[in-house]
Amino acid sequence: MATRKRIVHVDPRARTAVEAELADSLEPASPLEVTVEAVDSIAACVERLSEADAIVCEASVPDGTCVDLCRRVRNRRPSIPIVVFTDEGSEALAGEVVAAGADGYVPKSLGVETLRRRLAEILEGDRSTTTEHTPSALESVRDRSPFAIIEWNLELEVADWNPAATELFGYTAEAARGRCALELLVPDEVRDDVRVHWQSLLSANAIDDVHRVVNRNVREDGTTITCEWFNTPLYDDDELVGVLSFARDVSGDVKRATALEALQETTRELIRADSTAEVAEIVIEATETVVDGPFAAVRFYDPDADVLDVVETSAALEATGFTPPAVEPNASVLWDVYADELATVIDEGTSLDAPEFGLDLEYLLAHPLGDHGLLTVASSDGEIERVDRNLVHVLATAAEAALDRIASEEHLKRERDRFVALFENVPDAVVNTRQRDGVPIVEDVNPAFERLFGYEAEEIVGEPLDRFLVPAGRESEARTVNRRGNRGEIVEAEVKRRTADGLRDFRMRVVPIDVCGQTAERVFGLYTDVTEQKQRQKRVEVLNRVLRHDLRNGMNIIDGSAEMLADAVNGEHRTYARAIQERADELVGLAEKTRAVERTLERDGTGPVDVVAAIDRTVDRVDCEAGDADVTVTIDDSVPDPPLARADELLAQAIRQVVENAVEHADRDVPSVDVDLEYRSNDDVLVLTVADDGPGIPVEERELLGEEREITQLRHASGLGLWLVNWVVTQSGGQLRFESNEPRGTVVVLEIPRADPDSSRLADGETTDSE
Repeated sequence: MATRKRIVHVDPRARTAVEAELADSLEPASPLEVTVEAVDSIAACVERLSEADAIVCEASVPDGTCVDLCRRVRNRRPSIPIVVFTDEGSEALAGEVVAAGADGYVPKSLGVETLRRRLAEILEGDRSTTTEHTPSALESVRDRSPFAIIEWNLELEVADWNPAATELFGYTAEAARGRCALELLVPDEVRDDVRVHWQSLLSANAIDDVHRVVNRNVREDGTTITCEWFNTPLYDDDELVGVLSFARDVSGDVKRATALEALQETTRELIRADSTAEVAEIVIEATETVVDGPFAAVRFYDPDADVLDVVETSAALEATGFTPPAVEPNASVLWDVYADELATVIDEGTSLDAPEFGLDLEYLLAHPLGDHGLLTVASSDGEIERVDRNLVHVLATAAEAALDRIASEEHLKRERDRFVALFENVPDAVVNTRQRDGVPIVEDVNPAFERLFGYEAEEIVGEPLDRFLVPAGRESEARTVNRRGNRGEIVEAEVKRRTADGLRDFRMRVVPIDVCGQTAERVFGLYTDVTEQKQRQKRVEVLNRVLRHDLRNGMNIIDGSAEMLADAVNGEHRTYARAIQERADELVGLAEKTRAVERTLERDGTGPVDVVAAIDRTVDRVDCEAGDADVTVTIDDSVPDPPLARADELLAQAIRQVVENAVEHADRDVPSVDVDLEYRSNDDVLVLTVADDGPGIPVEERELLGEEREITQLRHASGLGLWLVNWVVTQSGGQLRFESNEPRGTVVVLEIPRADPDSSRLADGETTDSE
């Protein structure tokens, strides 16, 4: 009587034609009667396990994969046949399902007939009949699999060994079969771990699991590799008969994972590094985790010698006894890498470009460290893999960031030290405050502040500044200054403040820092004592008023009286009257020049002045007052049009003073004066020279201008006139100097900056079109 077998077909898609064909094809070839039931999920398959005799499974189902199905079924019914029948498979999938417990793997491309034969073999209990045919798909997968597939017996001895295992470990199948794994593949130091793992595989808890483990193994040639193993127990009619293992070499992956982990720690070390030397040491140590036996060197740029100097080398490079030399500008490709800041691989074709190693290296990776230096790495094992090159790039980038940080910290430290030195030693009183609700709270004061205001730092730090310094009645003024400083404004003002010596006048400067948005969190206050300066200014103002008004008015009265007296007397007495008049005129002139000096010092700024026009007005005036003088004017072609100088209307008075002084102090009947104007483009200045043939300007008056002689007396106010000229020129940004006029006389040189020709207004009220 025929035996009816029940086959559960797990496929989410409608496959009624396949199921019908499968049932029909089994009947004539076998006395078995077959019922095929289609389900669409692993859960539905598990529900029918108690009545099923075999399972056919698609690769993917809604609640898992064929691998998941194999594991769940094996956990419930270890001996039920399972065949994977799919068009989504691959050799890798075949290996996974076999490891998970499948009895067969049939690609749909081989047709239902192949599936029928495989099921017939299994259901009739003859799994070895495939030897009478061409090799099965499963055997083909095993032989062509990129994974090493090894079957072990219960004593951990090799029962089967595929070609990939031979390629991975070096042993042929004949040499490996029957040998214990511990002696064949396992290093001494990990054998205990392997025994523990083997025992867990043979335990009852291992029935439904594929166990993954990574350990080191020894190849036939003695080299060590790291392998990833997938191990699953093998059963025959619910009896454990062995273990099936899939293995692959993951040495590179493990090494890279280790290198990445090490680089993370290296990055943390670089963050903590305090010096460039420490960074170089960390980088060299890290290269040994990235590259096997690296010939590595770190060079830092030495700005004094203008070279890339070696500061650290790897142990492998030091073992050669060779010390790499410094790299000079444009001397090799290494300098180009540093200058271009572009990582470069120097391969076999350019090996001569790296002579600094002194070794026969055909491959070198050069990576710049920003503008700090260069990292060079070569492997003793040949070419550095791309992944390792990427790791070197990560290392170099982290090192560059660390070097940038250290350079920034060193710069900040230098700046801080300079600031502290300035803060401590500046002669002005300085206070550092932090704003709290618009009120300056003292954080620090310098020694000058302590001396001037009479408060020790401990007394005033943490307290409101104004409570100690602002005198009664000036609180509103202080609040205004505080508000402006709090808004981030730089404030300059003259204020009165309480000091250890009473109330004194200060020029106060408020400088906000740490400005956040519209508010300054911290403000510096600088106090310059101007009390004595203001007192001197007051005395000068009083003296100036006496000179300008009382003395001038008195001299005018004396002059008028002397003139009347001269008309009333005769002979020798008239000579005395004329002397009184001359001296009175000199003193009146002194008062006028004093007023001109005051106007020079009081002016706020400079505007453009037409120099040629000022010269012409001066010459016209000299011709009127001293008609016998020979004044020649020469305007060089280099002078731009319009000839504007960056000065104001007092420049014309200064030019007149120089020309009139040359005429007035001449000792010839016909004074000769040459006035020349030229433009010196290199310095962008107009150069006015006034040359005379007189006795020259006395040395003592020149020394007064250079502040080389004490001021005693100015006899004819001529020294004051030269002071006026000097002040006008220097306050315009120019300079006044004197030269000898051979064979006799003096040349006075006025150098005045040229003004922008687009200036809208001339200082003396004229326009450039007036010419």
